[in-house]
Amino acid sequence: MDLRFEYLPADEAVIAQVTEWLFEAFGRRQPDGSPAKTRAEIIERIGRDQVPLCLVAYDGDRPVATFSLTDDDMRTRPEWKPWLADLVVAPELRGRGIGTAMLRRAEEEFRRLGVPAGYLFTWDHEPMYARLGWKTIVREPYRADLVAVMKREFE
Repeated sequence: MDLRFEYLPADEAVIAQVTEWLFEAFGRRQPDGSPAKTRAEIIERIGRDQVPLCLVAYDGDRPVATFSLTDDDMRTRPEWKPWLADLVVAPELRGRGIGTAMLRRAEEEFRRLGVPAGYLFTWDHEPMYARLGWKTIVREPYRADLVAVMKREFE
């Protein structure tokens, strides 16, 4: 699969697809989560190449994955930023290396922005991120579940 990356376009079909992926993956875990709230957060990232930003990966013209960089993904840890957030691969395409490609592209974005380090938190993908160079710095409760907070240095 030859992935092409673009900053989130002002394309209603792409916005709807990204909203659906993100709400299914993360929005249901939030007490105040809703598709409308997820969409509103995404709209703020249209066309941006600075934080907060959203990138979409395409296979041809089909969106297949997304991720965002944001300053406030884990509200209980405002001292840490920026965050890799909302990394989602289309469910039917998981296990094909797209997540790894997305992570590597996110790391390129962190470097392009000149930040010394990036953060992420995960409920269930800690081994994948660790295998790709991210270090767990703490495990703690967040949104009623235990998460691993991870860091990657870029200098």
